[in-house]
Amino acid sequence: MHSSLIQQLLHPDLTAVELDHALTMAKEVNIGGLCLPPFWIKKARRDLQETDISLIAAIGYPHGYQMTESKIQQIELALHQGSDELMIAVNLSAFKSGMSWVKIELAKCAHIIHQASRIMTVMLNLDFLDKREIQELVSICKDAGTDQINLMAAHCNPSQIQEIRQWIPQSMGTGVSGMEMIWEDYQFLLQQGIEQIMGKNVLRVIQDYRTA
Repeated sequence: MHSSLIQQLLHPDLTAVELDHALTMAKEVNIGGLCLPPFWIKKARRDLQETDISLIAAIGYPHGYQMTESKIQQIELALHQGSDELMIAVNLSAFKSGMSWVKIELAKCAHIIHQASRIMTVMLNLDFLDKREIQELVSICKDAGTDQINLMAAHCNPSQIQEIRQWIPQSMGTGVSGMEMIWEDYQFLLQQGIEQIMGKNVLRVIQDYRTA
């Protein structure tokens, strides 16, 4: 029913009780998926095994400056434990330093993820990027074999997202994350061609909409 909507649970004080509640609610309202730290993927897969709800593992969240080897290890473990999609935080430190390693790292990640027939998403944190940098990173992601770009946009409004969407090739999916939105914002973004909307308050917004 709400296949484009993803509940984001990436805050550092996430507890098992909160996750259990989110898993129960996700099944009740039938959202598209949950985005979780790798630590919780195994438990969530066990609880969601009879559903079509996707599990997205956040790798290198939020700034992506871990060593490539550690990201790859996280990816392999998350795949083994049941992730359907891997969301990789781009290495902003390397990118800002002008290093070509960013594309190499993403290509290495894409190879592993696609061998497992899973989806690779790259997260761009818009709070630290200007327009030129966003366009450059979109090109890097495309060349590295990225399936989808996620725009982390805690301080952006839907209209700004609409502009950035035009820079992303139609061959790649587009998602947003990190935004606190109301139901009308979700509708607007879906109309602009955003395929995946990952929010901190997705379950609450759907509940409010259903009971209104």
